[in-house]
Amino acid sequence: MIKKTTSKVTVLMPAYNAGKYIAEAIKSVLQQTFTDFQLLIINDGSTDDTEEVIRMNCGEKPQTKAE
Repeated sequence: MIKKTTSKVTVLMPAYNAGKYIAEAIKSVLQQTFTDFQLLIINDGSTDDTEEVIRMNCGEKPQTKAE
């Protein structure tokens, strides 16, 4: 079930075997001055450490969601 959001913007970040680069991309989005957004990361079956890196960098931040 998709949770409704009241954010003005959704930033969609697809990821496939992006473990080496995704932490920098996540940090870049989260450091923006505009804060009324949600970051939705879609891990498309990565076989490297992408999922672990995503979870380490998103943690419990309310504006992030990893699928």
